[in-house]
Amino acid sequence: MAKRHLWYAQLAPTLPPLGPCAMRRTEFQLGVLLEQGADLGRAVAYAALLDRHVLGSAQQVAEEHAMRRRLGLDTPQWLIEAVTAAQGLAEQGGHELLARWMRAPTGPDMDEQFEISLTFLLDGIETELNR
Repeated sequence: MAKRHLWYAQLAPTLPPLGPCAMRRTEFQLGVLLEQGADLGRAVAYAALLDRHVLGSAQQVAEEHAMRRRLGLDTPQWLIEAVTAAQGLAEQGGHELLARWMRAPTGPDMDEQFEISLTFLLDGIETELNR
């Protein structure tokens, strides 16, 4: 994590999964956020946002893997065939930008996307804390 989010480094080990220590974890998160200048209501909201982001991202990845298994797209060959078919539909439907991207996909992978979105969230919280 970037140096500008050092306060978050204190929180990271306390984020989900949930368990019997959830209240202790939440209390610790709130303490860190209060030390950074958040009032209690905002600290609760920020901690919840971070939890939701981490849990939601993990649930999305798990569901995508389960969906691929259900649809029989869990091998590289099947996935390539599905993307190729979708590319054809995009081209036929006049969705040139999507079709062009599908011909040569680029961009961040899922782990990088998580990191980007977490950075956006942390930047927003930090901006609010510094107001």
